Amino acid sequence: MAQEIIISVEKGQTQTAIVEDGELAELHVEQLNNRRTVGDIYLGRISRVVPGIRAAFVDIGQEKDAFLHYTDLDEYLKEQLSYAQDSAPDLQANPPTLADPEPATGRRAYGSPRLLKAGRRILVQVLKEPFSSKGTRVTTRITLAGRFVVLVPIHKIAAVSRRIASQKERRRLRNLARRLRPEGCGVIVRTVATGKDREAIETDMKLLLDRWRRLEKKIARANEAPVRVHSDLSMVSSIVRDLFSNDFDRVLVGNRRLYERIRRYIHAVAPHLEPAVKLYKGKRPIFEATRLQESIDEVFSNVVSLPSGGYLIFEETEAMHVIDVNTGSSVPANPRNRGEWLLRVNLEAARVIAKQLRLRDLAGITVIDFIDMRDTKSRQKVYEVLVEGMEPDRSAFDVLPMSEIGIIQITRQRTRQNIRPTRRVELDKAAPFRNASPRDLVASMESWLGAQGGGWKKFLLRVHPFTAAYLKQGFYSVWLQWWWRYKVRIELREEWRMNVMDYRFESPRKPRPNREQKRLNGAPRRKAKPEAKKEAA
Repeated sequence: MAQEIIISVEKGQTQTAIVEDGELAELHVEQLNNRRTVGDIYLGRISRVVPGIRAAFVDIGQEKDAFLHYTDLDEYLKEQLSYAQDSAPDLQANPPTLADPEPATGRRAYGSPRLLKAGRRILVQVLKEPFSSKGTRVTTRITLAGRFVVLVPIHKIAAVSRRIASQKERRRLRNLARRLRPEGCGVIVRTVATGKDREAIETDMKLLLDRWRRLEKKIARANEAPVRVHSDLSMVSSIVRDLFSNDFDRVLVGNRRLYERIRRYIHAVAPHLEPAVKLYKGKRPIFEATRLQESIDEVFSNVVSLPSGGYLIFEETEAMHVIDVNTGSSVPANPRNRGEWLLRVNLEAARVIAKQLRLRDLAGITVIDFIDMRDTKSRQKVYEVLVEGMEPDRSAFDVLPMSEIGIIQITRQRTRQNIRPTRRVELDKAAPFRNASPRDLVASMESWLGAQGGGWKKFLLRVHPFTAAYLKQGFYSVWLQWWWRYKVRIELREEWRMNVMDYRFESPRKPRPNREQKRLNGAPRRKAKPEAKKEAA
């Protein structure tokens, strides 16, 4: 499978697209004024402990206290709390004595909540960013991720990623991790370390230990908590660090400064992959040149079309996401084959929904309302296609079977805020949504505008509301680009009765009415001149 990472840097935001076999698989958006916080480490202070909800609240300097659930307490919580109280921490000079933890009571062992006291300093790491009315979720199990290994301070784990299937390679890497593990720290070998020699893994380990020493210096200088002592990599850097491997054909970057930074990092950790890092030098926007813009536009819309002419509507509530499947203009040719037609539309919807869940990063609970089907085998087939389409997703998920009324419920792991639609399309039953290509429509309009010659002109453009929303979406919209490219001022007029793929340019100046029109509008007739009266006599 051909894979690429394409990065676009625009004013105020960075968009990273992961492409699989020429199709957009993931889209990550990072705003300059809203940086990613997952992985950041804080020296916080416990505000209060609430046993009723099995959680504590930690002040980390944000508007809302961070949420620390009991299951997110590390089994070496006692040693970690002592380390956080130290005014001059030095993990390598004074490694803590780590006793064997208590037996696990659930899936894994976690620290005793009795150790949590209000006012105590505590070292926490961000697990999930704030969402809606909920604050940041944190954990006391601190990790520093590198290219090949993950450093786990105040721990003695030596493990290997579960995704490494070869038992021989697992044994080799586990023995290597045990020999390289620093005193007082644990090590987890990542999947990309498969086949790497000792020197590459040891170099990565030294870089992580240097990063931890800088973190300790910030803790020593911190007079009062809360304070952020470590900022994780940016979204782009973390994606390149975690995903870029021999499986990817290239990393195409649309910004020279970011390109140089990524190239230097790859040169340090994986020199053989450096030729795959490319700088985009074209004049067109990078997503337009790679033919991804149309797929990206769909991500920012609440309506997504299906190949058969149907469409999906994405809605968001406080508790869940809701996806509604509609037939739209798709009509069965033969009423006797209605069951097969409904199955075909639902299968199309299942494949598109599986991609959109990953693209939009819809986490939490998602409820899908498919078109009702009476056949049990058809419902099972739609369920299987949906699960199969979600298998490449890197986030943990769970899909419940379809109910008798066509409802499927999905739960998906949340780590960051999902991509919310910035363009909402209100559907009219009298003008159903059609499967059209906005790119072709815009190209036709630009061809007409280009033939009008230079000089500032004014036009009235009548289009369907769907088309108007597409032309005006985004900060630097197509509508705004026309102003400067063709030197025209265009007033958009929305017409529900028009076809989605139709448009009409008109002059905004109204023609002067003739005498007959004035008479019909009630205008008084002009009085005849005296000379005209004499001639009539």
